[in-house]
Amino acid sequence: NLIDCLSDKESLIHTFWQMDWSFFFTVAYKLERQKKSCFKQMHGLYNFLLEKHGDSTGLRMFFTTESFTNRKGYHNHFVIHIENRRLYEQITADIQEYFSYDRIDFGLYDRYKAGLFYMTKEGLSGEDWDFLSDSNK
Repeated sequence: NLIDCLSDKESLIHTFWQMDWSFFFTVAYKLERQKKSCFKQMHGLYNFLLEKHGDSTGLRMFFTTESFTNRKGYHNHFVIHIENRRLYEQITADIQEYFSYDRIDFGLYDRYKAGLFYMTKEGLSGEDWDFLSDSNK
């Protein structure tokens, strides 16, 4: 999948792979959530971060929603770009606070670990994904 996606230079995932990203996150919700609820949660997070940090950093986020393999409901994977590196610690703490009742895993984004391709393994359709950027105002 990685090689196929990289070879298609016109694909959306290739475009995302070329972008700079700061962190890769997974959110496993405590409650059983449907796709639409996961979509709203991710938009809520993005708006929360924009309201809190405003123009102090350039934020960009790409997320996908997928079903759990071991239980009912859905979870999210997302990558986020934080332009102002001095805000890395604060924004990751804000994300942990936002999802304080849920389980989150995150780390610095490494483009060579193919996280974006893992996120899109089932394709991009409907409410399964979105791309958000404060430069889209």
